[in-house]
Amino acid sequence: MNKPNHAERNKRRQGPRSKGLLGWLGARTWIAWALLGVAALAGIFLFAGAVLGPKTGPRVSFKQESFDYGKVPYGQTVQAVYELRNTGDLPLKVEDLSVKVVEGC
Repeated sequence: MNKPNHAERNKRRQGPRSKGLLGWLGARTWIAWALLGVAALAGIFLFAGAVLGPKTGPRVSFKQESFDYGKVPYGQTVQAVYELRNTGDLPLKVEDLSVKVVEGC
């Protein structure tokens, strides 16, 4: 029986040569995992953009923007209720209200 030389003994001790991770899993598997990771990150960023996206600020909208009282005799008091709603995505502060009275013919 022949004795194995020094290089053959070292091969047996080390086992099969490792090809690294790329060789072990294969290039197609790595590409598939990379694409899956990119898709997952894109999904996370799209979801975060939809939920945490840019704020437009407060926005006021009125149910009715003006009232027409017709002819009102001098000295008679009239009143109106304006309903307003914040349709924006940040809080709306109402600090100073002013009413513009327009006199018509």
